[in-house]
Amino acid sequence: MPKSTNISFVNFGTVIDRTQSDSIKWKRYAGKDILPMWVADMDFQVADEITDAIKQRTDHGVLGYGSDNPELAQLIVDHCSFHYDWTIKPEWNCTDTRRRKRVK
Repeated sequence: MPKSTNISFVNFGTVIDRTQSDSIKWKRYAGKDILPMWVADMDFQVADEITDAIKQRTDHGVLGYGSDNPELAQLIVDHCSFHYDWTIKPEWNCTDTRRRKRVK
């Protein structure tokens, strides 16, 4: 079962105009009377925790490959179990490029 956390919620009431951004969905239908509603490209700001985590990760200025993260692997296992009733093993998660093996 996933751990309970205190997280902020996304504010769906704030309108963010992305028509002048590099958004593919808004460029494709520019000037047309179409409201693109793509599932994978949302027009709302992410939760503060996500922005803060990205800033923390990039503050040192050096980016590269991270190491294996057992906590992340377990979170994925817990998420799949809780939301999809899937039983998977942490080692099935390819979160570290050094652990990827050829599928036979």
